[in-house]
Amino acid sequence: MGSGSAKTYRLAFNGTAGQYFGIWATNVALTILTLGIWSAWAKVRTKRYFLGNTTLD
Repeated sequence: MGSGSAKTYRLAFNGTAGQYFGIWATNVALTILTLGIWSAWAKVRTKRYFLGNTTLD
């Protein structure tokens, strides 16, 4: 075990509620219209949005 200081990282999210609401509303509508088939793509779109707007400095 070293005696050096631990490096800290900053986690930041840059998305907005409006952007997420648009994705959410589209996902809900398409999931209903396709009787649930869209739900797999909805999960991917949501994860891509959050991962794409999250940074680790």
